[in-house]
Amino acid sequence: MHRAVTVGLRNVHIFGITYSSSEGGAAISDFILGRRGGKPTTLLVESFHAPRSSTVRSGEEIDYRSSLLPRSGLDAAMSLVERCEFRARWTAEAVATLSALRTGASVVFADRLHTSSFDRIVRRHNLDELRHALISSVESLAASMESGGGSPAGQASSSSPPSPPSSLDRLLAQNALCVHFGELWSERHALMAHFASRTQGDVALVCGSEHVEPVARLLEDAGQRAELSAADLSALLDESETSRGSPPSSHWGEDELEKRAALAALLVTTRQFPPEVVLPSSDELGPEDLARAQAVYPKYRAAFAQRLQLAAEAAAGRGADGDGQVRGSAGGAGQGGGAGGEAQQQASSPYGLSQLPDLCQSLGQQSCRKGRASDHDS
Repeated sequence: MHRAVTVGLRNVHIFGITYSSSEGGAAISDFILGRRGGKPTTLLVESFHAPRSSTVRSGEEIDYRSSLLPRSGLDAAMSLVERCEFRARWTAEAVATLSALRTGASVVFADRLHTSSFDRIVRRHNLDELRHALISSVESLAASMESGGGSPAGQASSSSPPSPPSSLDRLLAQNALCVHFGELWSERHALMAHFASRTQGDVALVCGSEHVEPVARLLEDAGQRAELSAADLSALLDESETSRGSPPSSHWGEDELEKRAALAALLVTTRQFPPEVVLPSSDELGPEDLARAQAVYPKYRAAFAQRLQLAAEAAAGRGADGDGQVRGSAGGAGQGGGAGGEAQQQASSPYGLSQLPDLCQSLGQQSCRKGRASDHDS
């Protein structure tokens, strides 16, 4: 999916992707490399890969060149991005990132950290309100699965076999959960449109396909006015902006811990986001907090899984009856490594952003070995 919007004298090109798929990567790469009249000066992204120790801020360049990717192999990786076989083996996000680095374009984070969005959900809802919101979202997801509307991002052909009932993530559209929370949906669109409208020169924005139309509408309706005021921007980028994981649990009360455990249970069930964006892993929680989380987490996990499993079985039964609309999705929303990493990679899935450091390191080692062999021969 590709939408072009004119903002002032500049063009904003919005490319929609499936996070764990290579589909569309070749077209995006050709555009960034200038083969389709593009060659933007800035690539805006909603996902990145960086160690937890790194600071990645909204609206700022992601420092892939000098610190996040091994320099010794980065040049070799960038040279591979034009090859068809390489593009087919890597996600569209990874291909777009390498293409931008090859042209010298800036790669800028145009979203906010998922930890920040989930922190806002926790703060804005009391426990009863959040329970109601989670139940409503699960019922909506289940109804969509049962009616065959689980994944507008991509529909399989009528000859495709039904997905196994246990593969809930295959029956849910990517970003399906986001639409139920403004913190995961409209607020993030406002940020993407803001950064697209204020960036100088032509811009390419790569985001989940479901985000394309909302962001395009904001830019079309508001144009340069889509740029947020300093106060509005500050309100959307709050104190958890620089956090790469859930905040320390030492100050959490019982209600907040239960809210985080309930959200984590939903994320584990749907695989829409990594659960660590809202609740630290068990080895990062203190003994008391771990015991409290373990006391409440199972009931939410069981309730959510049971409801969605019933919906998945209904969808699988409908597919087996031959209605020809078995639908599948590819994973959840990725962001940064560690706390905001990509959804778990399937064996047949393309490589993603998190594998770029290993690629560069491997290519760098190969280059060093070739250089030593050449020195030895001479």
